[in-house]
Amino acid sequence: MGDQKMKRKGSLYFLIMRGYLGLIGMTIAILLICGGIYYYGSIKIADKYLNSTVPQSYTETIPISNGNGTMMVRSELDLNNEVYYVTDLKILDNSGKVLYQNSDRSVAELQTEIDKTNEQPISRQYWNYNNAMHQLTIALIVGFLAGELLSLLGFVFRMNQKVSKPLRLLDDAMEQMQSEDLDKVSPIRYQGAQELQSICQSYNRMLNALKTSMLERKQLEEGRQRLIAGISHDLKTPITVIQGYSRAIVDGTIPEERWKRYADTIYRKSVLLTDLINTFHEYSRLEHPDFSFHKEWGDLVEYLREYLAEKYEELSLSHYGLEVNLPEERIDYYFDKVEFRRIFENLINNTVRYNPEGTNIYVSLMVSHVNHWIVMDVADDGIGISEELRQNIFDAFVTGDASRQSGKGSGLGLAIVRRVVEGHGGTITLLPKGAVGHSTTYRIILPRS
Repeated sequence: MGDQKMKRKGSLYFLIMRGYLGLIGMTIAILLICGGIYYYGSIKIADKYLNSTVPQSYTETIPISNGNGTMMVRSELDLNNEVYYVTDLKILDNSGKVLYQNSDRSVAELQTEIDKTNEQPISRQYWNYNNAMHQLTIALIVGFLAGELLSLLGFVFRMNQKVSKPLRLLDDAMEQMQSEDLDKVSPIRYQGAQELQSICQSYNRMLNALKTSMLERKQLEEGRQRLIAGISHDLKTPITVIQGYSRAIVDGTIPEERWKRYADTIYRKSVLLTDLINTFHEYSRLEHPDFSFHKEWGDLVEYLREYLAEKYEELSLSHYGLEVNLPEERIDYYFDKVEFRRIFENLINNTVRYNPEGTNIYVSLMVSHVNHWIVMDVADDGIGISEELRQNIFDAFVTGDASRQSGKGSGLGLAIVRRVVEGHGGTITLLPKGAVGHSTTYRIILPRS
């Protein structure tokens, strides 16, 4: 869907009011134009039809329609009513005898005026003045109504463009959202009335939320499939060994002197299986939406000192070295002491699992002088981690091929560590090789509570 862009026009209310005021202004302009035309038009008509050539009175002879006589009519102009009215009327028969009259004016006087009128022909143009003004008025009314109609149509068309266009954009976008892949749906770029722009922005936020939700759902589905595949793979190896060795003992296909060795193998594989199941359980428990940490205040320095003292003997018996750098002053921290232990347990066990004997492990704790955050490093001088694994080392079921085949790890240890660290508001990163003089360094940064 192509992006649409319009010029910003402010609030929809002011947009409509502006159009309405424009309609009123256009109406006033049409009225002024019509008034001007009427005013100047009436002057021109008056100049043409009410000039000095129009007589104030005139007298004429009018034959009677049946031919039995004539009428002598004298008319005078009424300036107030702008019409001629009859002042003298005489009806004569064919012999000249007066049959009817409404005044004492003699026939001779009327005849004299009639002769004068015939010498100066009377202009009949005045009789068309009222008709001309009537036609002009009708024309102006029709013109006003036509102009008003055009203005109204222009107002409606403009409002339709400003209001219906973004609504059509939204309708097309919703249709496209239903019929196409969300990744192919583009956001609406609209700049216009603030209310309509807000609606378009809400649609864009909804679209982004749907895309994010779809991506998260896809990632969750991939993670679920990877989780199932990882669990299946990690459980398959010890179960296969246990089944094979126990069947060999039951079937009697091996001599009795080898039973003890087979039984010992079965036991070790069952212990490994138990550890894997416990790890899977711990990971699922931490990832459950209802899980919550039980935090309390404590001295983080003393907490680490006690844990590492316990761990020292275990590492020494396994031929691994341990160097500790802890501050002397107390560091109060609000943390879950049970879950926090898993951070160091998994990081140190991970080092022991993937590095040869003689590897030295380094643990340090300090408070940053810049932002007073707590910085903890767990490092070693072992074989290091390949660049391929560094990209997603903290994802679930990420292990080296050799460790996966040997059954040494489930790939959940570091994922659990990250979950616990993030649950305390911190971050964990794998520093570049040799960044602080060690081949592998995990750095944990925790905000002061």
